[in-house]
Amino acid sequence: MFSLVESLELILGWSIILFIALHLYRKAENLPSIWKVAIAIAVGLFSFSINIPVAGELISLPILPLGVWALNFFLRKRERSWERYRPFAWLGFGANFVFLILALLAIPLQNLIYPEDRLTTYVSDTENASLIVLHPSADDSAALDKKILLEQLEISNQQAVQSEEWYYDTVMDHEMEDRNERFPYQLAEVSAKWGSGFSPLVFIEEDGQGIVVMKEAEQKYFRLEHSILQRGES
Repeated sequence: MFSLVESLELILGWSIILFIALHLYRKAENLPSIWKVAIAIAVGLFSFSINIPVAGELISLPILPLGVWALNFFLRKRERSWERYRPFAWLGFGANFVFLILALLAIPLQNLIYPEDRLTTYVSDTENASLIVLHPSADDSAALDKKILLEQLEISNQQAVQSEEWYYDTVMDHEMEDRNERFPYQLAEVSAKWGSGFSPLVFIEEDGQGIVVMKEAEQKYFRLEHSILQRGES
């Protein structure tokens, strides 16, 4: 899925790197080949990094400049070449920190534009929304009320996911043949807000007033004031 914030991050990051590269290039006494400069920057990007979890995102922290060392190794017998391309190799390594800073800034920006506590972030385009029955315990006569769904999206409230409680209510307190799935419907053919980068799975609670959004390894639960399911005659 297209992510607006990530795209802006990449564009800004490479713009900064290009600006610095041009500055270094113009300051060079013996102008190096542009394509070799590009290779030096690309090689310099390679590094040993560790991933650090920040606000639910993994951020890469560069530790060792492997690319710079590799370029130094291959050019060690050609001192002039190493002196010429060394600034660009280090620029490549420094680019990792540029993207690190931008990635940290992107986290609050992403949440500002696409708040994760709003159902409208995950369910935005409902024009082709449809209902899929996932479990035999579901009411086969139930149908999706798109009008009410659209109205409820803006006034939904996020609540805590009670995974353990739901598990006991569904599995532990009932025999196999008597178990009712708590979320027996899937809300299909809906799209997250444009540019969010999200492609979640959306499930509807049996009463039609609860929605669970599954995004990667994360779950979010929203309650609605009114049921979005129309009940027919059984």
